[in-house]
Amino acid sequence: MATQYYNKKEQFLLDQEQAEILISVVTGNGQGGSYVVFKENKILGANEVVSGGMSDECVDKQLKVIVTIQDKLAQTNWTNATLSLKQGAHTADYFYAEELPNDWDTACYIIKVKMKRE
Repeated sequence: MATQYYNKKEQFLLDQEQAEILISVVTGNGQGGSYVVFKENKILGANEVVSGGMSDECVDKQLKVIVTIQDKLAQTNWTNATLSLKQGAHTADYFYAEELPNDWDTACYIIKVKMKRE
């Protein structure tokens, strides 16, 4: 039972309008999972829709989302996670999928998102 780390980097373009940034994660393939969200070095929340603050407060800031999924199914070692960032009517989804080398291993997705103004 080993832990595999998957580092991901993304960029989220902020609209010009002032709106709240909402962050959520869905894990799949029947494996379950949990996540925690940071903005810069401050923890914002875990395992629920999290507010990243208003868009003007997010320019040039970095989100870090850590998703942990332990393989529970003998039928598959695939894990996946979908990170959703929403600002007003604009939503961006980032999809990740990795196959663990062995049964019962743990996947740890470390997703860094730089937020930029358009």
